[in-house]
Amino acid sequence: MAIVKPPCTLVKTIDLGNLSVVSGFVYDPVTRQMIAIDGDLLTADILSGTSLVKQVSLPNQCPATAAWSPQLKAVLISDYCGGAYTTGGIDLMYITNVEGKTKVATVLDAFDHTQDNNPDNVLVADGYIFASGNQVDVFNERTLHYLGSYPTIGGNPTSLIWDPSNNTVVLGMVCAYDCLASQEVFFLNVSSISTRTFTFHNLVVKDILEGGVGGLAYSTSSGKVYISAASGSDVWIVNHTGVLSHIYVNQHGHSYPGLGSMAYDPEDHFVYLCGDALYVLT
Repeated sequence: MAIVKPPCTLVKTIDLGNLSVVSGFVYDPVTRQMIAIDGDLLTADILSGTSLVKQVSLPNQCPATAAWSPQLKAVLISDYCGGAYTTGGIDLMYITNVEGKTKVATVLDAFDHTQDNNPDNVLVADGYIFASGNQVDVFNERTLHYLGSYPTIGGNPTSLIWDPSNNTVVLGMVCAYDCLASQEVFFLNVSSISTRTFTFHNLVVKDILEGGVGGLAYSTSSGKVYISAASGSDVWIVNHTGVLSHIYVNQHGHSYPGLGSMAYDPEDHFVYLCGDALYVLT
């Protein structure tokens, strides 16, 4: 695990072992700690500053991504385990600092624990919890009451972000072999939750996202959505009116390019992109 100071200074690396693969991060503003989700070691790694202070085991789970719930004061972790005998769900993790020591209480598969979804992404926005897997299930953030689902179809979900300028949740998919280009990016109409209609529309494009979506980011300074190509070298940018622009990322001439997760830094207004290196989009 690498800790980087903006824009591109490597501060420290934390060796978690050869099998470690960090699949998601979330910040807990109450304890002021960062939580890294390790999908291969099946752990939640809690960092204070640049130090690993606790490693929480998530036994028999398949943790993927995480989100912070201000109303629950808890970290939500998506668990995509599923199949004939097991189902995924959303885990709840409550973190406290007691006399300088980090204490953790975890409720595994607290909700969305059915064979219908098996969520591998979770997002908290506008008072709702969105869990994406086979569909996008929606829950009341405060009560965890199930409200309904967006029946999205296509590939495997890779990212969920909140676009406040359009009151939408943006969903990115890694495209399967038979996936259509219109099944790679979905814009979920959040205002339709109250009417239980769960409407959405697709980004209707052709052959611009090789392999589907590697990652998504939203810039609060520009109001633009950034979309990376999972198997390519392209980042597409959608403004609030739907106009597309484009950035090509030269990945050092690699034969098999591919771009992944992105994150927006509200302090420097840069978008950070994971590829064969860490890229800064300005």
